[in-house]
Formats: sequence, C-alpha cells, structure tokens
Amino acid sequence: MDESCIPEAYRQLIEIREPVFAGKGIFAKQLLPKGVRILAESSCFSWENHCGYPRWDHVEDLYYAMDPQQRKAYNKLYYLDRMAPESAYSGLDPQNIIPRFMVGIFYTNKFKNAMLLAGSHFRHSCCPNVFTTEELLDNGQQVFHAIRDIQAGEELTISYINVRKTRAQRQKCLDEYEWTCHCFMCTLPKEGARVDKLLEECFKHQESQLRGLDTQEEPYWAKYYEVMKSQIESFKALGWGVEEVHRL
Repeated sequence: MDESCIPEAYRQLIEIREPVFAGKGIFAKQLLPKGVRILAESSCFSWENHCGYPRWDHVEDLYYAMDPQQRKAYNKLYYLDRMAPESAYSGLDPQNIIPRFMVGIFYTNKFKNAMLLAGSHFRHSCCPNVFTTEELLDNGQQVFHAIRDIQAGEELTISYINVRKTRAQRQKCLDEYEWTCHCFMCTLPKEGARVDKLLEECFKHQESQLRGLDTQEEPYWAKYYEVMKSQIESFKALGWGVEEVHRL
C-alpha cells in the first residue's frame, strides 16, 4: 500500500495497492456513494498547451523541479517507451536511458493538461465506475467522481478510450497501452456479443439519422437526443440497469 501520493483529504476514501493482476490500482476503502468526489489532485508539474509535444529536455527540467518525494512516486509509475512521439527524443543520445525513462513515464501517464501521481494509478475499464473531465478546474486540479455506488474493496476505474465501440475496436485501441480489459463486456462472451451487435446497429442508425445535419444547428441536437433516447431503451431491453447504460 502506498498512500504518500494521495492528497491527505482523500486517504480515508481510497488507497493504492496491487490488485489480482498487473501492477497497482486504486481501491475504495469505504462505500463511495454515486456522485461523490473521490479525488481532487493538482498536477505535479504542468506544461503549456502551445508547446505541442514536450521534448525530453523539457520533461527533464520539469522532473527535477519536483521535490524528492514526488520524484520517488513518479519513478514508480508504469511506462511504455514507445508511447512518446519520436520528436520528444530529438537531440537525445540513444545511450542516455534516464531521460528516456522520464519521458516514457510522462507520455504513458499524462492526462490532457495534468501529470498526476495518484490519478495515474486509475486503471482502465470499458465499464468504468469513475468519471473525470478532460479540463482542469480553475484551481488547477483534476477531479474524479463516482459514477455509481462503489463498495468498499472495489477497484476504481476510468476509461482510457472511447468505449462506444465493439470489443475488437476497443481492444485495438487498448493494444497501444499493452492492456487487455477484463470488464464484463470484454470477458463474458454472450454478453459481449450482444453488446457488440447492438452497438453496431446503434452506430449505423445514428449515422443515418444525423447525416447531413449541421452540428452547430438546433435540429442536429434535437435529433441526436431522440436517437440516444431510443438507444438507451434498446440497452435496457437487454436487462441493463440505468447505471450500466450510462457507462456507455
């Protein structure tokens, strides 16, 4: 268990520990009601959006600007060297492995505008129980909320990808992270097959209904909500509850 990178205000709610398989995850320490904020975390360092893909020397400067405890937590994060664009290594000696390590961690774990030491431990699920927005709050924090009631001991998950795809399409996106999802949609053959078939039908129907409409005009959104309402009813017909439908 490693709570040092979790903001103190949330340590009674969540913990970081090893799950049954593959690395570390974040788990509920008590019942987390639907909608409750389970984490609000400031980025350990930040970068300007206009800088594009930060180069290795920029990441290195940001790394050494952190305090020793933050660097220790950063070094423990999972990383894939290939997640970084080649431009990030421009001018770096291939034999200099330490900056590559720093950059690999950064590009594997960063959110849109934040590098989080605790939040980076959320693992993926195609049926996540935690939601976070892409944009930071005005105070520079990234916040996470429970999508549904979460029981004590249950792992907390977010989605790394757009999950409104078939299982094969989702797994193709997850291959980039070398991750195989073990949620019920991905591991229960009959359930997964039913969902895949319905998703394909929904996508085709949605495309046909919205084709030619301007997304900036009211008729598009009126039709969009009509189509989405119909799709939600289709999933409910499979026996899904409201919470399962909303995860899509």
